[in-house]
Amino acid sequence: LDFNIFSGSLPATLPDNLQALTYFGAKLNFLNGTIPSSYGRFAELIVLDIEQNELSGTLPPELGNISTLGYLGLGDNKIQGSIPPSFNNLSNLQGLSFAYCQLNGTVPFVEGSLPNLVLFYANQNLLEGSLRPFRHLKNLKYFTIESGDGGQTKGNYFTGPIPTEFCEFSFVNFGIGSNFLNGSIPECLGNQKEISAFAMSQNNLTGTLPSELGLLTTLTLFDVSKNELTGSIPTEFGLLTSLRLVGLYENAFNGILPTGLSNLTDLTLLAMNNNNLEGTIPREFGRLEKLTSLQLNYNELTGAIPTTLQRLTSLRALTLEGNRLTGDLSFMCDGFYTPNYDHTISIFSSDCGGLDAETTCPCCTFCCSEELQPFCQLP
Repeated sequence: LDFNIFSGSLPATLPDNLQALTYFGAKLNFLNGTIPSSYGRFAELIVLDIEQNELSGTLPPELGNISTLGYLGLGDNKIQGSIPPSFNNLSNLQGLSFAYCQLNGTVPFVEGSLPNLVLFYANQNLLEGSLRPFRHLKNLKYFTIESGDGGQTKGNYFTGPIPTEFCEFSFVNFGIGSNFLNGSIPECLGNQKEISAFAMSQNNLTGTLPSELGLLTTLTLFDVSKNELTGSIPTEFGLLTSLRLVGLYENAFNGILPTGLSNLTDLTLLAMNNNNLEGTIPREFGRLEKLTSLQLNYNELTGAIPTTLQRLTSLRALTLEGNRLTGDLSFMCDGFYTPNYDHTISIFSSDCGGLDAETTCPCCTFCCSEELQPFCQLP
């Protein structure tokens, strides 16, 4: 029944000849009402997938009686209330998706429960508490509890540190962004062998980036932006050649930009703005020809902007203001105009404004200076 335009409520009872049903899928419809508690009597059900509807009400505790259940998909509905403790009885469950609902309260998982759980999606809810209830789920690979909107609206409110027990897991996707987690990033997370995405932005994480993270050679996304991290960017990050997206902005990183980052030739986004980075922009960054966004603004960078950046013809955003960079950026203007004199690069900013302009940039979309802060002006 998936991917249709069915409306109305789920039937409270089903015919006797369906009691041996193993698969019930009705996702992406327009179903409303509540989830019937009678569905807990499906003794052989393996998949119950009713995501992306308009279902409301609370989760029936009776669903915890379906001992055969392998996947429970309830995401993108209007379901409220807490996760029933009876869900601890789902010993065969491998996937549990509550994403984009309105669930609240703490996660009730206890030691020894859900031994086969591989996937837990609960992003964009109102859940709270620590990550302790997940420490025993050794088979967990796909884990997302992000609020996902940058904290603009009320969302999940997980607190406390990242459990070191997670180092024994084999995550593929690890998304804990937009919560209130604190403490440091465990060094032992560098033991992950299959990880593709580390999303830890907008928490209260402190300490430095462990150099051990340079062992995560399968990583394609790494985002620790909007935390309270300090120290330098490990040179070992230059070994992560599968990376496509890197978000380090709005922390307190210092030290120089590692030249080894130029080895990450698949990068499309490199955002390191609003830190305390110093030194010059490595001329080797001109190798990053797939970059569409390079954000280095509001650091303490000095020296001339390397002409090798003109090789970055895929750029759509280049932000350099709020540093002590110098020089004439005319070399960046060649090729950034179409025949109609529109900018192919949509955001290009530097300290080219005011009487104390440190750079010259005839094609910048915004010229900034200390006297204009926090605003910039058109060139």
